[in-house]
Amino acid sequence: MLWTTKFENRFEAFWDWFKVREETYWDLQLPDRDKELDNLTIRLQRVNPQISCKICGELTNGKRQLVLSAEGKVEAFDDVLNLEMAAPELQKFEINSCCQSISEGVEVITDLSFLPPTLKRLKSFDEVLHRDGKSLDEYMGLHWIDDTKAYQQTPLDVLPFMGTGVDGIHIGLLTDFGKVTDLEQAFIVSISPMDFENEVKLLARNAKEFIDYLYSDEELLFLFNGSMLESIDDYQIMKQNAEKDASTETDFYRVRKEVAAKLQEVMGCVDIANVYEYIQKTVTASRSTQVVLPTMDGLGIAATENIADHSPLFPLTRNEDPALEEIMTFFVSAPKESKLALIRDVQFTGLVFEDPELKAFLIEELKEMGCCKEAERLVSLNW
Repeated sequence: MLWTTKFENRFEAFWDWFKVREETYWDLQLPDRDKELDNLTIRLQRVNPQISCKICGELTNGKRQLVLSAEGKVEAFDDVLNLEMAAPELQKFEINSCCQSISEGVEVITDLSFLPPTLKRLKSFDEVLHRDGKSLDEYMGLHWIDDTKAYQQTPLDVLPFMGTGVDGIHIGLLTDFGKVTDLEQAFIVSISPMDFENEVKLLARNAKEFIDYLYSDEELLFLFNGSMLESIDDYQIMKQNAEKDASTETDFYRVRKEVAAKLQEVMGCVDIANVYEYIQKTVTASRSTQVVLPTMDGLGIAATENIADHSPLFPLTRNEDPALEEIMTFFVSAPKESKLALIRDVQFTGLVFEDPELKAFLIEELKEMGCCKEAERLVSLNW
């Protein structure tokens, strides 16, 4: 594929037009919103009739994301890439392109712009697979989701990005209540809403090792069966049975091997020789070095910059419903880590969803601690 080295006037003309109206498209609550979106579609089609775009609803550092798409039409890829490259520095928008087909015209969506570079590359890889009639969903059992797919069991500081479509199992980035700013280094966790008392599990130390895990555990045995695996022997037996099924050389398994080989080539995957030991020992040990307070979901609370000399734990059990006054009294003098630990625990036990007054109190406390995104997520978990 050859990209033009000097942009044609149509690319520059589009951005000259868009830059003047940038504020209009950033504020999508205007009365004439539909008319303005139609105008954007018309202007894009002057560049190439097959180009469409998405304006993402979620803000990142005050900016929206404008995603340009060729609607899966190979003949339009060059124009999409050249249009992206011609984009000037904009005050209100980040510009990205994708190969995957999207619906006609302009669509306002919740985006995955928070993804770190490694996971963005994985998403681009999946888009290339789609062009060839394949997908990570079909051959590895994972599809892309956003925080609208969160469950009550999804920790407030986890950003969901992939799901399995089975029993609500999904995967997300652990931000430690905003402490992790470089999501490339965030732990990857899995959430299994139907696996009572084992809903949340560590899966990888970072995005790169998550890709290595996908390559190494083709059947995603640990993701689907982690709580059932009590030893390395259990895992090996399950893996051997899965490999026996795969040895039948059906078209599905043949193509899946091709997808895995391509994943390794594109993403530089490293085979994890012992997946069970990696997750149960390496990942767990790495997380334990960060944790200053344990929590019932197993994630714990990582230290903040100004950690207190003594961070007490609120005494809470699965079958106990403490009075709201007790919790409020605890919050008066408790350090940040202790407050966050209690918030994790009342979410894990489900107590926060059974007591509207407690939920309202914790939403305000999260805001006071600067955890506004987590507060928004707690507001959104209404079922």
